[in-house]
Amino acid sequence: KLAGIKGLLAESLSIEKGYEVAIAVALGALSDAVVTASREQAVAALQYLRSEGLGRADFVVVSGDSSSRPRTEVAGLIPAGSVVKAPEAVLSVLDPFLIANDLQSAVAALSNKAAAGKSVITLEGDLVSESLVRGGGTKAPSKLELAAERESASEQLSALAKTIEKLASELEATRSKALAAEQGVRSALATLQQHDAELAARAERVGRIIAQHEAAKAEVLKLERDSQQLLESKNQAELDLEGLKTKLSQMPAAQVASENEAVRQELSQKLEVARQAELEIRISVGTVSERRIAASKLVATLKGRLNEVNAAMEKDRLILEQRSKQLDSAQSAMKLIPLALAKVESITSSLRVQVRDLEAQRIQRTDRLTVLRQQAAQLDQRFNELNQGVHEVEMQNHELRLNLANLTERVSAELAMDVDTLLTETVLGEETREELEKELRSAEQKLNQLGAFNPLALEEFAALEERHKYLSEQLEDLGKARADLVGIIKDLDTKMQHIFAAAFDDTKREFEKVFPILFPGGTGSISLTEPENLLETGVEVSVRPVGKRIERMSLLSGGERSLAAVALLIAIFKARPSPFYVLDEVEAALDDANLGRLLDVIDSLRSSSQLIIVTHQKRTMEIADALYGVSMRQDGMSQVVGQKLDKDK
Repeated sequence: KLAGIKGLLAESLSIEKGYEVAIAVALGALSDAVVTASREQAVAALQYLRSEGLGRADFVVVSGDSSSRPRTEVAGLIPAGSVVKAPEAVLSVLDPFLIANDLQSAVAALSNKAAAGKSVITLEGDLVSESLVRGGGTKAPSKLELAAERESASEQLSALAKTIEKLASELEATRSKALAAEQGVRSALATLQQHDAELAARAERVGRIIAQHEAAKAEVLKLERDSQQLLESKNQAELDLEGLKTKLSQMPAAQVASENEAVRQELSQKLEVARQAELEIRISVGTVSERRIAASKLVATLKGRLNEVNAAMEKDRLILEQRSKQLDSAQSAMKLIPLALAKVESITSSLRVQVRDLEAQRIQRTDRLTVLRQQAAQLDQRFNELNQGVHEVEMQNHELRLNLANLTERVSAELAMDVDTLLTETVLGEETREELEKELRSAEQKLNQLGAFNPLALEEFAALEERHKYLSEQLEDLGKARADLVGIIKDLDTKMQHIFAAAFDDTKREFEKVFPILFPGGTGSISLTEPENLLETGVEVSVRPVGKRIERMSLLSGGERSLAAVALLIAIFKARPSPFYVLDEVEAALDDANLGRLLDVIDSLRSSSQLIIVTHQKRTMEIADALYGVSMRQDGMSQVVGQKLDKDK
């Protein structure tokens, strides 16, 4: 490795956009030059190329930081050094050049005295000076142009990638909002339907209550009419009784005693009938009064229930109005979502068109690079052919030199004379020597012109470039996959924390309800050992039976620990109900009192789950709906016996 080599000159220049072609023409062959730190290092690199036969190269000695010339116009044109940020050595090369927009402006500027001694370059790459005009059609792009195009394409691709990523995140956020809004609408509709069902049920209850109220009012009116009729009948009977008494008092005693005995008996019977009617009327009046009081109480009760129903209906109406507003807002949001999605799709389509254009440009440049590589391969093949010819000439030259040495030795040994004397005496020898020397000089000249060259450099570069591209794509895919996995793990951790926190809160609430049932007068609770780290926290159970000061389960007796563990299991069952539970002799060691409490708790689980209990306790079997057991038949075979229990008998 050579010391002091800083890379290519094209990589150390910063050119304003649009001036790459002009700067490449101004620098000429220096566009492909190599940057070194000192002249000695450049000379050492040149000697290395010559010793290794690696061909020719241009070296630019660079020292200090990069800068640019001030943009002071000369004859209406800008200096070439003002559009480049480069080392001083490069700026000194660009000082004689001015930049014009087109060829007419360049020719017009040369007539100005201020541009004397300057050369003018157009943006299209034409060069005009007092004694030189260069330009014309298109040519192969220089390394400066390729580097600028590559940097511009990289910037555009980066910007497009950021834009696409931003739009993708916005699209994902919009879709998330749309999904959330849709779920909200569904939830609101479900809640609305539930409220409608509740309102229908309450309306039905209100109808029944109103019907009962109307029936009670009709019964009260009927009772009042019956009471009024009975009072009128009583008053009429009292009037008849008073009239009979008056008539009886006005009659003479003798006449009453002797002549009108039949009348007296008749009046006595009427009086008895009247008294009996009065008694019946009084009984009916009492009955009617009691029924009226009961009806009044029933009416008051029905009015209270009616008021409660009206209040509930008013509350439901307010809730329904609120739900309707939420539903309207959700529907409005749903209407805006297609517009947002359409806009995002439009932007995405335009970006895709831009990406396709850039991809087409990249493919075009790749094709151009392929053509250049093919040309380079053809040049390599031509070089190999020439190199093979040079090797053959060298081999012939070497053989001739060996033959010449052998002949020289033989001439000296056999003829006792040197080769020059012998050649002067032989015309044929003179012609042969001149021909050989001429061919030798021609071969050496061709060899010096060709220089040394590595024919496998382009293949090695292409292979390394393809390998680098493949590894970069793989690394990018791995980065994306890792980011996706990290996001999924983060979402799962967050969801697990929410689910665990909710389940723990529900279990804690149920445990605080169940424990006092199994331990009357006692208290129990559960807590997290690391509340701030829900993914690695433990659960600590604290209980305090009545009459004891201990709180940790490890200090309780065996039966108390067992019952406390059962309380925790029951709390979990209640917090997150399951369709089935299987309990295997959990009450085997309990006494009658604790067994009764446990059975009450187990019986409360029937409303949400089915329980299969393996037990030998009679009281546990008594609360079951069906019993299953294993019995041995007379032939010694086991038999499953089942019996459903009818608790109504």
